Amino acid sequence: MNYVGIDQSLSSTGVTIMIEGKEPSFHSITPDKENNRGVRRLSFISNSVLSLIKDIKGDFIVCREDYAYGGKGNVFSLGELGGCIDMKLYESINRYSSSNVRYYSIPINSWKLLIFGNGAVKKDTEYLLKVYNKTGIQFKCDDIADSYMIMLAIQKMHNFDFSKLSIKEKFGMISSDVRKKNKITEVNIKNIERTKFIELVNKTLDEYLIFSGGKK
Repeated sequence: MNYVGIDQSLSSTGVTIMIEGKEPSFHSITPDKENNRGVRRLSFISNSVLSLIKDIKGDFIVCREDYAYGGKGNVFSLGELGGCIDMKLYESINRYSSSNVRYYSIPINSWKLLIFGNGAVKKDTEYLLKVYNKTGIQFKCDDIADSYMIMLAIQKMHNFDFSKLSIKEKFGMISSDVRKKNKITEVNIKNIERTKFIELVNKTLDEYLIFSGGKK
C-alpha cells in the first residue's frame, strides 16, 4: 500500500509520499509572491498537492491533519485551504483515478500521541530534535516533518502489531469520541483484548474518513 501525509499550511504545506518498496519523498509547497494571497493562494497550494498525488500508481491512502478547532490566527483561511485540497482530490480521484483511494483527516493530538506518546508536544526550538529522536530523520522544516509523521500515524493505524503497541499508542489510535462512547481510559485500555481493540480502531478510521473513491 502507498501512503501520503499532508500538513496543510498557508506558507509552507508539507507533503510526504511513501511508495511501497521505496524511500519516502518529501515536498514543500511554498506560494510565490504572485500566489500568496486569497483565492490565488488556495488554488496554487491545492493544485500543487494534486499534481504530486495524481500520478501515483496503485492503491493509496491519504491523510491530512484535521483542523485546530480551538486555534487562533488564520484558522478560517486554513479551513478554506483544507476544503480546497479535499475538493480537488475528491474530484480528481473520482473522475480519473483507477486506484482505490481512502482519504482521512487525523486530529493533531492523535498523531502526536502515536508518534511522541504525548498529544501536547509543542513546536518549540527543540521540536525538530524531538522529531529526529523519534523518526531518525533530520528535517529542516516542521511542516514536512509533520506530514511525514501524519503519514506514519495513518500507516500505523492500518498496519500494527497489537502485542507491541504501548499504552500511549493504543490510546492515540482510538478517537476521543470512540473512547468516550466506550468508556476507554488510559487505565483500562490495557485490559482491552485484540479483537475489541481492532473494532475500536476501525470505528475511529470510519470517523476520520473524508471519502473513499477511484474508478472501479
